[in-house]
Amino acid sequence: MVTLQNAAWITMFLAGGALAHAGCGGTTIEGTGASGSTSTTTSTASSGTASTGTTTSTSGTASTSTTTSSGGVGGSGTTTTTTSTSATSSSSGAPVMCGTVTCNPGEVCTNNTCECADANDVSCPAVMGMGGGCFDLSSDASNCGKCGTSCGQGTCVSGACVCGTGQTDCKAAFGGGGGGCYDLANDPAHCGACTTDCGTGTCVSGACMCSAGSTMCPAGMGTAGGCADLQTDGDNCGMCGKRCSAPGGKPAGVCTAGACVCNAGAMVCTTTGPGAGECVDLQTSRENCGACGKACTMGMMCANGTCT
Repeated sequence: MVTLQNAAWITMFLAGGALAHAGCGGTTIEGTGASGSTSTTTSTASSGTASTGTTTSTSGTASTSTTTSSGGVGGSGTTTTTTSTSATSSSSGAPVMCGTVTCNPGEVCTNNTCECADANDVSCPAVMGMGGGCFDLSSDASNCGKCGTSCGQGTCVSGACVCGTGQTDCKAAFGGGGGGCYDLANDPAHCGACTTDCGTGTCVSGACMCSAGSTMCPAGMGTAGGCADLQTDGDNCGMCGKRCSAPGGKPAGVCTAGACVCNAGAMVCTTTGPGAGECVDLQTSRENCGACGKACTMGMMCANGTCT
């Protein structure tokens, strides 16, 4: 028998169950704390509106966020989807892949494009043995004013090289395209003059000092000048300025015990005048293609000993 009191209790119980059912929801969180991890969060509320959010992030590679919301009952209404993607360098600062290329140190990857993390820096390519990366051209001594401009032993102030006490600006000596500041009294690569290189020797009071077994060769004779071992130096073999191979290109001979020894397929074609004693590769030399003295006509190249 259902009394009025029991009916009231039943009504309250059913109403409470309906409210609990209307407010039910679920949250699932998955992920790990390691670098390169993936984190996913999904939530759903059913009080007349369906809302689902999914976020995936990966440290060092990419981050993608997608949010979808539906207004109304049973999914009816307006649906909006938003997706954004970005990528950055790894937390260790090591270069990262960006699309099909690898970003230089200091760069981050954004929308498949490498760019400097600091807006004041400029991305410089790797040139002349110098690694690429992001640099402040107003203060970086290796990239002062523009990429690749080295101040040598000097400093970079407001994008211009400033030489210290006792240093000489060698920019003019190198045609204004490089140079830097050097102490000509003790720099073995710029000894006494910007263009004097002591080679294997040392620089003392602006003069090259050669070690035992080396000879000081003047500039303009096969090298920029400096100390050379005449027994093994391919540009000063047996005497200063005697080259075993023509300058530039692949070496065709080596210096052994002060004498040029030609590689296989090469031979000495000239014994007097310019290039005397040089080994010539008959497979590639335009002046001696296939045989000494057989020159290719203008516009033709020598390949495998044949003018083409």
